[in-house]
Amino acid sequence: MPPISGLYRGQDGESQLDLRVDVDGKRPTGRLSGDLFTTTGSTTAYHGSFVVHSTTRQGDRVEGQGAFTFAAPDRHVTVTITEDSATATVAGRTYGLHRASPYFRSVLLEQDSVAGAVPFVSYDTGALQGPPGRRTLTVAEAYAEAGVELRIAEPGVIPVDGAGQDLAWDDSELHNAMTQQFASFGDQAAWRVWLLVASKHVGGFRGIMFDYNDACQRQGAAVFHDAIKGESPQAQRAQLRTYVHELGHAFNLLHSWQKNLSRPPQPLGPHGGFGDLSWMNYVQNYQPGGERAYWQAFPFQFTDPELVHLRHGFFRDVVMGANAFGTGAAEIDPFEQPVSDQSGLLLEVRAKDFFEYGEPVVVELKLSYAGEPRTTHGHLHPDTEFTQVSITQPSGRTVLYRPMMRHCVDDSPRSGSTPATPRCTAARTSGTGATGTTSSSLATTRCADSTSAPTARVSSPRPAWCGSVTRSPPPTRGSAS
Repeated sequence: MPPISGLYRGQDGESQLDLRVDVDGKRPTGRLSGDLFTTTGSTTAYHGSFVVHSTTRQGDRVEGQGAFTFAAPDRHVTVTITEDSATATVAGRTYGLHRASPYFRSVLLEQDSVAGAVPFVSYDTGALQGPPGRRTLTVAEAYAEAGVELRIAEPGVIPVDGAGQDLAWDDSELHNAMTQQFASFGDQAAWRVWLLVASKHVGGFRGIMFDYNDACQRQGAAVFHDAIKGESPQAQRAQLRTYVHELGHAFNLLHSWQKNLSRPPQPLGPHGGFGDLSWMNYVQNYQPGGERAYWQAFPFQFTDPELVHLRHGFFRDVVMGANAFGTGAAEIDPFEQPVSDQSGLLLEVRAKDFFEYGEPVVVELKLSYAGEPRTTHGHLHPDTEFTQVSITQPSGRTVLYRPMMRHCVDDSPRSGSTPATPRCTAARTSGTGATGTTSSSLATTRCADSTSAPTARVSSPRPAWCGSVTRSPPPTRGSAS
């Protein structure tokens, strides 16, 4: 029997169903999922989604109990497939379907580049030592292996003057370029994404998913040619990983060690997520063994949980322009002190005792060693998300600070920390973030912090308290980590 997995599409009256069958073929997850839309005249609106995580298959019939985003009158889902057609019973309705694609989802990718920046083309995975399974991968083929079709739009070249006189792009310049150059840019959810091959970023980053600050996020990402250019196999391999990684954020995939901060929280992989052999991990932070061990074992693919998200995540959790990255300021548990801390590091958080009402809250983070000298990564500022900040409000609700823009730092400069030369950073961590105001209207804010590295996760032993001295609502406290 030929493979039956793929996308099926059809309708029952005004209700349209996009059904994904994933029970055979390459890396099957054994799931059914679908998105429902309602058509009224010439207008189609999203209604809801479902996923069947555990299916039973008997010949051409696949069925199981579904999890729905809406109150379904019947949660049992049944699909019967005959050649390139199918009949599906979902939420009490029966749909006649046709097989629309062997892929589960299809996305339009528009990739532009600035003058002088040479876009990545492909990489031979056997050019350097690694696991078996040699093939030539483009960015589109890397996503095709995950069951996602990237339809490539005609590429364009944009003027570099969009970066200003310094010719280095900042986040606002990138967003402005997207609104002007991305032909499919819009204020609604749709399967399209813009990738800019730029020259360099003011922060020296390799890549960024910069569309992180409005109501329709995750439409744009950028990679920076000056930081990843080169014709050697090592450079081509790094370029492929950076392109796929940044586009992964547009699909709402978090870094490997941050999956527990999504909503709903997802389990972390080995070594607190640093042991994931994934496009979404940082190669230099891979555990155990670091960069060398990562490339020797990396099969150039997403992990199984990431595959489930890409293929079967609810529509608004995956489609560009819908739910915010990581679904916004996720409610989390306040950071607990570790039962045992052998890191030899001390993380402190400090702030002024009082701020004027409306004044941005600036918090200083200080990392030093408590015993023998230590060397850590060089990214303490919360904007790189190696350090998390949580804010606990008077109601007891704890939310996670999200930076206005997320920055990927593929390289990790090492930094020594001593009592005489502690590492410090000042950041607006508890005022306004990507999810809006978290504590700038609060009279009292309680802050604590936590920083992550492949070998340790350190929390501040004492929070910082700060308050407003001018008109404000009733007292509130917050915490940061």
